Amino acid sequence: MNRIGIDLGGTKIEGILTTDDPMNVLVRKRVSTEQEKGYAQVLANIAGLIEELRNTSDEPVKLGMGIPGVVNQSTKRVQQANAQCLIGEALEEDLANRLGQGINIENDANCFVLSEALHGAGKGYQCVAGIIMGTGMGGGIVINGQPWKGRTGLAGEWGHASIEEPDGVLCWCGRKGCAENYLSGTGIQRIYREATGQDRSVASIHEGFLGGDSTCKLVMDQVLNYFARSMANIMVHLEPDIIVIGGGVSNLPILYSEGLRRTNEIVLGADSVIDLNGELISKPENREEAMTILKKLNGKSHYLISSACISKNGSMIWNYTDKATLKMKNFTEDELRKYLSKISDQALYAYNVYQIEGEGKNLFESIIGDEDTIMGLPIKKIREYLEIYDN
Repeated sequence: MNRIGIDLGGTKIEGILTTDDPMNVLVRKRVSTEQEKGYAQVLANIAGLIEELRNTSDEPVKLGMGIPGVVNQSTKRVQQANAQCLIGEALEEDLANRLGQGINIENDANCFVLSEALHGAGKGYQCVAGIIMGTGMGGGIVINGQPWKGRTGLAGEWGHASIEEPDGVLCWCGRKGCAENYLSGTGIQRIYREATGQDRSVASIHEGFLGGDSTCKLVMDQVLNYFARSMANIMVHLEPDIIVIGGGVSNLPILYSEGLRRTNEIVLGADSVIDLNGELISKPENREEAMTILKKLNGKSHYLISSACISKNGSMIWNYTDKATLKMKNFTEDELRKYLSKISDQALYAYNVYQIEGEGKNLFESIIGDEDTIMGLPIKKIREYLEIYDN
């Protein structure tokens, strides 16, 4: 039985017809996505491409498609898609009804990484991380030849890991500073547009960089720093055997020279988390959640756990963790809301519900622990290590 594979991208839809051996391609065709015209048009373009490929096959076909998003297994609707017209749509069902045949839909980055792990650059490696840098930015993880999707299917979505918070660009997903806003094609074009007020293709920006254009050099310098930061985060958190990169932006040679050189620089990371009787409480995503956290802590003792690590070449070379004990006073709900109204969004989302060096100090009746730990950055310990490292 022959196979049809569809790659749905933000700007183009590519389809291939293969034999039962997916490496034996019989026909390849590409059409525009036209997502600016809405879901119905995208659906029609996908179906039309499949029909054209199916008509060229001399035997029945299996259908599969990779999309820049995830089909929720409970609702069967698309979520977390950078082709935003797909969000909330029953794409799999709509295509099956239109084509009179079922189709398997998977996240495109998972498809890419699995293909590389089984047949490409990742073949023979136990843990393969992959990134697609195209119109948007996606990613996936394959361990021992199997995709690792996580609880909700979004594991490895590096494009929505923040690399520039709390003041980063607001992403369509609702977060700030997502890598997609800085490393995708649209992200790089946005950086150039904000610097010049003009539109320019990524390839042209790269050519300008190589030719010495000062603005292009400034833009690409930012991109390389963001690329190094994103790669370092992946290496530190996952420590894969190999990272494979695809998508149109991945064709920029500078990523694999200067970009990787910057990745090899020393990277410092630090963060804190609240431990309330074994429940770990991270930073709130909105003010309602912040109020819920304050109510939980009200009148109780908790630990503030602060950790820092230093990495180089993607591997952690030093880490330190310490904790302090804080007991919060008893407040009425109105008093908590009044306190919260004084805290800026920037401070709230960067430092959790209290910032000891600010208004937060007034919340507590007792604070026991090292000042650096409470501030969230063990600067004395970092300095001690760096003195040893330099020697």
